[in-house]
Amino acid sequence: MVGIVVVSHSHSLVAGLQDLVAQMVPEMSNIVYVGGTGDPENPIGTDPMQVLQAINQVGGADGVLVLMDLGSALLSAETALDFLEELPRERVRLSSAPLVEGTLSAAIQASMGADLEMVAAEAESALTVKIQQLGETGPDSSAASGEEPSGDTLELELVIQNANGLHARPAARLVTCAGSFAAKIWIQKNGTRANAKSINQVATLGIRKGDRVVLTFAGADAAAAQQAVAALHADNFGETESQTAPVPVTEKSVAGGDEAGVLSGVPVARGIAIGPVQTYLSTVVEVTPRTVADSAAETDRFKDALQAAVKNSEQLRIQTKASAGKEQAEIFEFHKLLLQDEETVNKAIAMISEQQQCAEYAWKTVTDAVAESYAAVNDDYLRARAADVYDIQQAVLLRLGAGVSSHFAPAEPVIVFARELSPSAVADLPRDKVLGLCLATGGGTSHAAIIAAARGIPAVVGVKGALAAVKDGQLVILDGEAGRILTAPDGAVLATYRNKQADWLRIQERQRQTSQEPAVTADGVRIGIEANIGGTADLQSALDNGAEGVGLFRTEFLFLDRNDEPDEDEQCAIYRRVAEEMGERPVIIRTLDIGGDKPVPYVFSDPEENPFLGLRGIRLTLANPELFLRQLRAILRASVGSGIKIMFPMISTLAEFQEAVAVLDEAKAQLRSQGIAFNEAISVGVMIEVPAAVASADQLAAAADFFSIGTNDLAQYVMAADRGNPNVASLPDPFQPAVLRMIKQTVSAGHDAGIPVGMCGAFAGLPEAAGLLVGLGLDELSMNAAAIPAQKDALRQWSAATAAELTRDALAANSAADVRQLSRNRQPAP
Repeated sequence: MVGIVVVSHSHSLVAGLQDLVAQMVPEMSNIVYVGGTGDPENPIGTDPMQVLQAINQVGGADGVLVLMDLGSALLSAETALDFLEELPRERVRLSSAPLVEGTLSAAIQASMGADLEMVAAEAESALTVKIQQLGETGPDSSAASGEEPSGDTLELELVIQNANGLHARPAARLVTCAGSFAAKIWIQKNGTRANAKSINQVATLGIRKGDRVVLTFAGADAAAAQQAVAALHADNFGETESQTAPVPVTEKSVAGGDEAGVLSGVPVARGIAIGPVQTYLSTVVEVTPRTVADSAAETDRFKDALQAAVKNSEQLRIQTKASAGKEQAEIFEFHKLLLQDEETVNKAIAMISEQQQCAEYAWKTVTDAVAESYAAVNDDYLRARAADVYDIQQAVLLRLGAGVSSHFAPAEPVIVFARELSPSAVADLPRDKVLGLCLATGGGTSHAAIIAAARGIPAVVGVKGALAAVKDGQLVILDGEAGRILTAPDGAVLATYRNKQADWLRIQERQRQTSQEPAVTADGVRIGIEANIGGTADLQSALDNGAEGVGLFRTEFLFLDRNDEPDEDEQCAIYRRVAEEMGERPVIIRTLDIGGDKPVPYVFSDPEENPFLGLRGIRLTLANPELFLRQLRAILRASVGSGIKIMFPMISTLAEFQEAVAVLDEAKAQLRSQGIAFNEAISVGVMIEVPAAVASADQLAAAADFFSIGTNDLAQYVMAADRGNPNVASLPDPFQPAVLRMIKQTVSAGHDAGIPVGMCGAFAGLPEAAGLLVGLGLDELSMNAAAIPAQKDALRQWSAATAAELTRDALAANSAADVRQLSRNRQPAP
């Protein structure tokens, strides 16, 4: 970091300036103030030896900038230079900048890691803004970014036409284009120049629509670079007209809402929530300075973490492109450019090597400064990009071993608004302080949605424009039934929804009182009701809500959101505890189902263009046999004297199931050789969620002990529509006749072979689907614990005969909407 020395005749003046800088630029620590003579009788003046001492104190490889007020201050500074021994004379710059404005400007630039030339130029142009504001003429306002253009140069003058200016995407395209040439390229707006190969410098220029910018090119391929940038500008930096059109967002007219003051999304958990908004923001925990003995090794550790974060960003880009489209995926290209920004990375490495600071502290310090520079831009869109910087900051810190804290501790019950949340983040929400949940991303069966439903939190996801439409503390209504957020309800609307909320709570209470009774239809057909869980924390809720066992233990939640794999003993202890809590009740443990929308950083897999069609579920575990064996051994060890069963996910063919069983047999053989007990007769089932498995269900039924239908994935694969993509969220709907036919075919194949067929997808817990579930002939239903009381109540209202008629007509229907209407029309009176 460049050092700064401030020299004044007055001790009081520099004391005041020191206080001002400390408040406005608290991160600037490499600065010393020299004021007055120190003589009480003659306090006004300067001492060259004090100046020399100050220069030596802050001096280093980055150089020192000295700012002075007037008269003898300049003479004292020049005299100090004559006595320099510890620092080369050329590394010290005496500045003619105004003392107050210059010191502030220099401190800001130095704190961001700028070099001596840039810090000096910024200080010396510090009066420009004031001069321009007063309408006066003054010195050139150019603030050089890096080296000055020299030699033969080419220029290109452009007027920016993008409606949102050079925001993240077009800025990223410019930087990518510039970075593909050897030429030096600068971009200048209103006298301020930036390195066109630095995403941070370009973005923080705050270039808006209509701004005139000048690009300067110097180097052997300057002409080619000039032509490429001109072509990029002609192509509107790759943005279509619809992309660049600004979206006006007001409280009464918001993106994603069909009515004034209404936001629309995908309903995922029933209930009505009325209360104030609180935005959920994840932040990295405090990172403290720590010196390291081996800065070279620490630099290597930093580079490894950085590269891992770059790879993860690329994986997210590929996944998002497959699920949401090219434009949405480009945000992760922007993240990758942020991670690879040469100036940012080099500043962090310099801090590690020169100051021997640990990688965590260096990276956080540098990226904090970058984020703050975005936040200071006078443009709403660009200010919001600070969040992207914090995203990539967290990505690297996580890979360096730093943790993440949500700092979410509301003082009163609130409705949580967030762009997205991980399953673990939703699981950690304080239930007594969370009235409802609104996510800007995701579909009805995203994993955050599944956890919200499991905890009984009314939730709506895929709500476009949600974060821009509300502010913390604003009273809103969240309708988890209709998938609506009312952002500005008046008194009459509030009264109506409070009555609806009271009715809903009364029904819930009635259902809770009968939740421990079995689900038996009006004509005596009993259907097993079990719970889906993600870990031991869900057990009490399952039992309290009347679960007769665990129909799906999603073991991937033991593996997600951590930096290393849970070992065999840790897994075994968790599986055993679940079995003990459930007693003689069945516990179906699904083997690790990761990949696709659930990547795990320590299980390596190559980036895939279509991860939902790639190495996921059983395919990934078969490709990682040691990982698979450890989990199977843990399950087997926990199976003694329990109702534990094993289920393999994403089975497509009989051969695949047989291969998985072969690994299970190997795990059994290993335990036998070690004299470790397990249930030799443990049941092994297939999760039916791929159309190919339905097509070969007769073959699979002959080899398996049971089936469980996963409607979440089955619906998306049948309909060729990603269930996490809000743009097509209506397509992967289990009410689709095509999906219902797949379910019926699976049930028939299982019953023909004499094995039970259950369902563990979200469809199993929908009361409006109760008649269809009875009519399809399912033996067991497994759902989120909070859905059990309502679903038991709904099943009891149907008779098998009436349900069979409904199902026959539904299978012949034309659309999911028709099926839903049939179900409503045939609903028995309670």
